[in-house]
Amino acid sequence: MTLSTGGCDVDEELSWIREWFLRDQLSDGGLNCDPGTNLNSRRNSIVSSLPPLETLLRFTRPNYTKAEARFLDEGA
Repeated sequence: MTLSTGGCDVDEELSWIREWFLRDQLSDGGLNCDPGTNLNSRRNSIVSSLPPLETLLRFTRPNYTKAEARFLDEGA
C-alpha cells in the first residue's frame, strides 16, 4: 500500500515482485522476512505475510496465474 500511495504502479515498476512472493512462501502459507527462515523454519510472521497478500489482491492485475491463486489461497 505504501508503494501505491506513493504513485508506484506495482505491476509496471516491480514486475519481479510476484515471483519473489511466490518463491518465499512458507509451508504454512505465510512469509517471514527473517533471513534464512525459509531454510530453517515453518513459522510465518503476520507482519511479513499481510503486505504481499494485500499487494496481489489490491494493487496488481486481477488475472492471477494458478501459482498466484494458490499463494493467495494458502496465505488466507
